[in-house]
Amino acid sequence: MNSEKEEILLHDYFDNLLSQDEQKEFEEYLLDNIDLAIELGKLKNLQRNINNLSSNFSPPDSVIENIINSLLENNEQNSEIINLDIDANQIDNEEELESKIEEAKKEKKKKGKKIRVKKPISAKTKFRLKKVLHLFLFLIFITAIGYGYILYKAENKTTPWQVKISSNNEGQQTSQIGLNSIFTTKDNEQVEIQISDIAKIELSEKSKIEIIEGTKSYTSIKLYNGNCTFIPEYNNQLFQLKLKNIIISSKNSKFSVKEFNNSVKVKVETNYISLNLEDADYRVPKDYEFTILGQNKISIPVSNNSSKQFRRLIESYNITENEIVLKKIIKRSTITDAFTLHYILSYVTPEYRELIINKLQKLVPLPPSTNNEDILMLLQEPLNAWWDEIYFSAYK
Repeated sequence: MNSEKEEILLHDYFDNLLSQDEQKEFEEYLLDNIDLAIELGKLKNLQRNINNLSSNFSPPDSVIENIINSLLENNEQNSEIINLDIDANQIDNEEELESKIEEAKKEKKKKGKKIRVKKPISAKTKFRLKKVLHLFLFLIFITAIGYGYILYKAENKTTPWQVKISSNNEGQQTSQIGLNSIFTTKDNEQVEIQISDIAKIELSEKSKIEIIEGTKSYTSIKLYNGNCTFIPEYNNQLFQLKLKNIIISSKNSKFSVKEFNNSVKVKVETNYISLNLEDADYRVPKDYEFTILGQNKISIPVSNNSSKQFRRLIESYNITENEIVLKKIIKRSTITDAFTLHYILSYVTPEYRELIINKLQKLVPLPPSTNNEDILMLLQEPLNAWWDEIYFSAYK
């Protein structure tokens, strides 16, 4: 978490208010302060976005004309406007204009109506009104940008996390943890960490985590060992858990990571989580689970609702990768196992890939925007589109 002095230096540097020596000293300081460097990057990114906006803010002339006409309208009751269809620039003298107005007045008086005269607006007056409206609308535009920046800062303000520790021996204790801190639980402790008003993390069984990022729009931890459950609340945005070389991302999905028989098992309880492993992205939906294998590999995800026979086949294939077992997996799969088949697609030869596609087509047809050839080539966008179609069919 940056100190107040660091924040002042950061903004002075960003606004070019430091001397050359101070700038050089601050840049050297950034090399050892990654959080401050990230904050500077965010400010520069915001500046780039603002600079990319149109510098000449000019609303259409039709908008200006409509506003001017609305301002000049008079809705007095029991009166009638005489609109003189005269171009003021074409009138040679004031007497001619007054003469036409008098003629109109006499005509209306004969009918017994109150009248008022709307004289033509000169080009000079229209020009001034347009200038004023241009300035007014430009100020509204700048105010909106400033308000957006304030919201951006509020969303990305680092906030301490509240820790509640329940121990069999010492009762309940509360404390706070912040960025770059490492937190470890004891054997007999149950810990609940509240992340502002967006989510909470439950830890048990001698767990160890490190807080990497902690803003309202993005929170991130590294799990070294132990049991961890992430529980999002209604306004959570992005949470990431780094486990070995695997990154698990959740927006509003509850999931748990637990050590079991010398292995680490991940269960998805709501919505879906995203995985990044070996530079590839994959999504695992609710009711599915998998095991962490090594530094950057997982077992084939399988549904908690799959049959015992199907789950045993998956366990066997995880170990042996036997083709006979794979054929049985394809044959016995149902809509409950569709995501398992979808995952296996990327790890088998084209021959078996085609068998899986044919079986999946019977369970959930391809969306209109995709075709078999795209799936056989493992193009990411068609694969994602089919995944979405399966998700809708399985959980509608």
